[in-house]
Amino acid sequence: SEYQPEGLGKCVTCKVEQVEMQKEEVKVDETGSRIRISNVWYHVGQFIYLEDNSLQYKIKKKPQKVYPKENKDPKVYPEYWRKPAAYKGDHHDTWDPFQIVRLEEILRTDDGPVLRLRKMYRPDDTHMADEDARSAAYTCIFWTEEIVRMYLPEEAQHLARPGMDTIAGQAWVTAQSGGDTASLEEWTDMGEDRFFVAKVYDSDNQTFAPLPAAEVSMLLAYNDKHPAPKLGEIEPLKCLDIFAGCGGLSQGLHEAGVIVPTWAVEEWTPAAKSFSRNNPKC
Repeated sequence: SEYQPEGLGKCVTCKVEQVEMQKEEVKVDETGSRIRISNVWYHVGQFIYLEDNSLQYKIKKKPQKVYPKENKDPKVYPEYWRKPAAYKGDHHDTWDPFQIVRLEEILRTDDGPVLRLRKMYRPDDTHMADEDARSAAYTCIFWTEEIVRMYLPEEAQHLARPGMDTIAGQAWVTAQSGGDTASLEEWTDMGEDRFFVAKVYDSDNQTFAPLPAAEVSMLLAYNDKHPAPKLGEIEPLKCLDIFAGCGGLSQGLHEAGVIVPTWAVEEWTPAAKSFSRNNPKC
């Protein structure tokens, strides 16, 4: 075991602490193609999460948009009075989503390793209008030519630059050159931490262009070598449907593979009979 001390009479607890401290050290492998940070290995070509606000984007952050409450006929919308006077938009009083970068290169310097990272923009980070950004797929990101450097925490603090202590995890990205992205969105639904890119974003000119074929091939080749994790099969849950009606909700959840209709409660006899006919095993 890696935690087994060498020799008799050695302190096991001390050995455990030593091993764990070594795992927390930043280490570059001999080939320079990967780096260990917080006991996770990151490969050149991999996409990485950063804590929000670790990097600055060229597009000024949009102010929080407020949507005033509309006037509605209380006879048509009797419960509308429950809604607040204004809807304050996305990410109000919440953390912004993780920033996403691609590890382009690991540099060795006298002050320790330095990472060259490619910025990815989410729709909200671009010049897109609020409604266009909100309607975009939440797994959509944009390729850019913006490269930044990331340093060890102490050096980063000295230089007022991003530090490796802001790295929050791994991500996987598939790609194509423009076009309809429905198949890419389906791929992102097959697992966690998945995103897609189909366009390049130029923040200086505020323009979009299809992702070049060379970049598409490069990203797909990386995914072939390092496949993205998949979500495991989920065993459907047994479901009790209260106020079941004829069973529309149960049927929808059943077709989605989430539940197996097992019990139901419904007072109105015609609806209860319909539920029974639609779910004979219930």
